[in-house]
Amino acid sequence: MLAASADNPTALLLLLLLVPLLVALVLSYRRSRRDLSALQRLLHTPAAAAARAGAVLRLKRCADGALTVVAVASVILAAAGVRWGEGVVEDTTSGHEVVALLDLSRSMTAQDAAPSRLGQGLAALDTLLEQLPGTRFAVVGFSDATHLLVPFTDDRHAVRQQLAALREVAPALGASGIAAALRYATEELPGGAGARRTVVLVSDGEGSSGDPLQVALRAGRTGVGIVTVPVGSGAGATVLDRRGEPLRGPAGAVRSARDDRAMEAIARLSGGVVADPLQPDTMAEAVTWLRARRQGDAADPGARLFRVGPRPRHALLTLVALLALAACAASRGLRWRDTF
Repeated sequence: MLAASADNPTALLLLLLLVPLLVALVLSYRRSRRDLSALQRLLHTPAAAAARAGAVLRLKRCADGALTVVAVASVILAAAGVRWGEGVVEDTTSGHEVVALLDLSRSMTAQDAAPSRLGQGLAALDTLLEQLPGTRFAVVGFSDATHLLVPFTDDRHAVRQQLAALREVAPALGASGIAAALRYATEELPGGAGARRTVVLVSDGEGSSGDPLQVALRAGRTGVGIVTVPVGSGAGATVLDRRGEPLRGPAGAVRSARDDRAMEAIARLSGGVVADPLQPDTMAEAVTWLRARRQGDAADPGARLFRVGPRPRHALLTLVALLALAACAASRGLRWRDTF
């Protein structure tokens, strides 16, 4: 699918200058016709020759005007940094921002991890965030709905306070809208202009609605990486209510197990990694990946980060402008024979 964008949209306002230019060309054309008619009357030019001369001059003036408009429009569009068409574009953004995306649904109360799934996830998140000095952080919590708990900030103390407060608060009793939360964190949450974004998803992977894999795939195509922190165990445990009692459903006590396959797929499709608190080697790999991403390099040493997006067209538009100006100059330099 084709896409279009401009690095400097304000420069496109210069296109409005083409309106007075077109008006000036039309007025000049009309005046030249009057002058030509007056000259023909003074010289008593024959009717056939006069008609031929008028046609040639009209053609020349129309060509000059059209080429001038094309040249000016191309220069303006090139200055605006217009892009279109899908292609692989080098990611030259600066800065790094991390969204801590926390699952606060009822399944996070299960105690197949100590002290709970949420507690295990917060401890792993602390380990990862401590390795990222100079990074801006935001904290987002979700269950049935998604809530911004801390907007992007350089104040690490505020982030630590919010994470510490979550340790003392029981998760909500809602379901887990992972797809909607990922969409908010990767596409909708306002951040710094041109910053490279990473999402750290702390969850057991049990989504209740939507397709998180499609969101992860879109995120990867736009350069947003996702680190997944799967919490709990594959064996699962009973979900607790706010009083710490087993949560009961129509079929008895509600049980939950972490979905490793979903968490691995989310990380892979976005170009991210898995940081499993139960596997120290994956935590170390995630730290290395995050450090490399903060520095603006790919996790693979020696590689550069690339993203899918519109291709720059500065050179093409500049070439069009030069060709139009050259054609205009050639048109003006031609000796139009048989004009009179």
